[in-house]
Amino acid sequence: MTGLIDRMERDGFVCRSPDPTDRRVQIIFLTDNGKKCGAPVMNVVDNVLSDIFSGVSEKDFAQTQALLKQVLANAQEDSK
Repeated sequence: MTGLIDRMERDGFVCRSPDPTDRRVQIIFLTDNGKKCGAPVMNVVDNVLSDIFSGVSEKDFAQTQALLKQVLANAQEDSK
């Protein structure tokens, strides 16, 4: 992830700022240039998601989403 953020910062899409409450944390902000790219990128993401979830019912999609949220929450809790 750091490499991706480094490249995005190098290319002017994001900037970093230290978290005022935790010196271990960097807050990532989109630059104006990064904001301009948001809509086209989200269109690509939406198209990819539509393709990969084609044929999956809304109920199954919602269950999958809930399961993944729980897995993420568990992983975040374990890392504390």
